[in-house]
Amino acid sequence: MGGLSRRERAMTLVELLVVLAIIGLLVALLLPAIQGAREAARRSRCAGHLRQIGLGLLMYHDVHGSLPVGIASTNDPRHWGPRPPCTSLLFDESFLVSILPHVEQVPLYHALNASLHVTEAENRTILSMTVGIYLCPSDPGAGPGTLRPSPPLKAVFGEPPEPVAGSFTSYAGCHGSYAVLAAPHPGNDCRVPAAATAQSDGVLNSLAPMPLSAVRDGLGHTIVVGERAAHLLNRRDDELAGALGWWFMGGWGDTIFSTMTPINEVHRDGGLSNYALMTGSWSMHPGGMNTLRCDGSVHFVTETVDSWPMAPGTGQPVGLSPGDEAGTYWVGEARPGIWQALGTRAGGEVLSDD
Repeated sequence: MGGLSRRERAMTLVELLVVLAIIGLLVALLLPAIQGAREAARRSRCAGHLRQIGLGLLMYHDVHGSLPVGIASTNDPRHWGPRPPCTSLLFDESFLVSILPHVEQVPLYHALNASLHVTEAENRTILSMTVGIYLCPSDPGAGPGTLRPSPPLKAVFGEPPEPVAGSFTSYAGCHGSYAVLAAPHPGNDCRVPAAATAQSDGVLNSLAPMPLSAVRDGLGHTIVVGERAAHLLNRRDDELAGALGWWFMGGWGDTIFSTMTPINEVHRDGGLSNYALMTGSWSMHPGGMNTLRCDGSVHFVTETVDSWPMAPGTGQPVGLSPGDEAGTYWVGEARPGIWQALGTRAGGEVLSDD
């Protein structure tokens, strides 16, 4: 009596479809916002990791009077070559290894036998160790993985007899505004060309350990560490897959980059040129990447930042060409941009704080 009939209580099919459509629309509208909030949180955590690395570098500087060198030749006498210390371009531990005692990783640092090359069998127990602050939360390729020898290491050590466990990092030190090599090696009769010395204009280079007093452009205007997402390195299907981005190796392709290549250039050139892959910087953050400055501050730099024009398909700036067969320095003239200026320690460029 007076109650609703079954027909009056039920929803019609049309009403149900309308409700489902509204729910679907709301989800479609909310999902990008949720994903954006999650990425903002990951980007903030990434900036926090870089600040901790920056603190480690500053503490290292307090102890040693300089920052660690970015690219160091090995001191393992088995790999010195015929004219020590002129080696066969075999580089050793990274600056991330050097600062381990200053980022609360003293036991890991002492587990390394520094008299041997970092990849020798005696050191492989530490290679797979993951240091949390060396990983960007937005980089799915960072962290544990299976290592393959890069071409220089393969020439010395050969293929490992079994898979070697290792860990990949998301961060690299800034060598400067040029991809050069200011280290003595047989290709240049064990001499460093003057041009290579001049073009080693960053703070973590292959020239020498740099004190902060050498940063005359301003500590807040000079990049010391940036991002190099391991994801793009590990998803390749060629001999470089798994061969680059190791946290413990100091050198191009692992923990060193230059501002010679614009930010995220590998995202833009569909071929992922090996040159940009070896010397450039990129992140998995939309639109740019985090950078650590010499004063310990972290700034997000957009990929639209002014940079010198690149020659299509070469990964090299318009107007520049290698100065020798070894590619240790560059000749010619190119119009540097703000991105290049941020990589120099004493270029004298005038930059805004924006």
